[in-house]
Amino acid sequence: MDINKIYSELMISHNKFLEYNGEIDNSNFKKYNLNQHEWYGWIGESILKILGIPGGTKEEVQAQLTFFASRPLTDEQKRQLSEIRKQPMYKKMMGENALQAKEKLEQILGTKITSAGITVVSENGASVSVKDEETLWQELDNHTEKLSELVSIGKITQQQAQNYENTLDSIYTYYVSQSKGEQIPLRRISDNEYEKIQEEAMYKGITPEERLMEINKNLIYEFQAVQETALSAQHSGKSLWL
Repeated sequence: MDINKIYSELMISHNKFLEYNGEIDNSNFKKYNLNQHEWYGWIGESILKILGIPGGTKEEVQAQLTFFASRPLTDEQKRQLSEIRKQPMYKKMMGENALQAKEKLEQILGTKITSAGITVVSENGASVSVKDEETLWQELDNHTEKLSELVSIGKITQQQAQNYENTLDSIYTYYVSQSKGEQIPLRRISDNEYEKIQEEAMYKGITPEERLMEINKNLIYEFQAVQETALSAQHSGKSLWL
């Protein structure tokens, strides 16, 4: 059992749970903050349930993980953890946490870390694409090679390199999730927007959840069009007009 990774996941989800608990009463983002609060609570509770440990304080959780560290995870536990780690919300949680180290990583690597692609212009204005999945994974490989070089010349230790690699993996997994459009349904929505969605749903005779799904589907379609145009232009040198 990789107790360090699991402990990190539990602490990050717990801290985000507390953060959004304090933000629930935000005057214009109450529903969004409540949703985030519940999501982060679900992630932490799910991991604890899969491992079969009760939780508690940070010290108690760490002690429980250490006690069970020598016990290998069952195939079913591995499968359930894998399912949680596939969730866009999990990728968002780990990615945003890892991005706090972005500036330091850029200094170490000597290059910028960004998901931003190229600008695509349409009748609705200009949109910045997200780098495609292949490009992002290649960048991650390049960064990993750079870290190995830094270890070989004594600039950083092997343990530091491993920690940086783990952080970069969380960042780029989040970036790839963005490039697939997975993060669009998780965007920040104000209470005013939710009210408008409810009004539109009532007018159309559907539930607010169904109306939100329609909106998300359209946003993902528009996003994919931008992505395809940017990728085509990048490979062929054609115009960036959508």
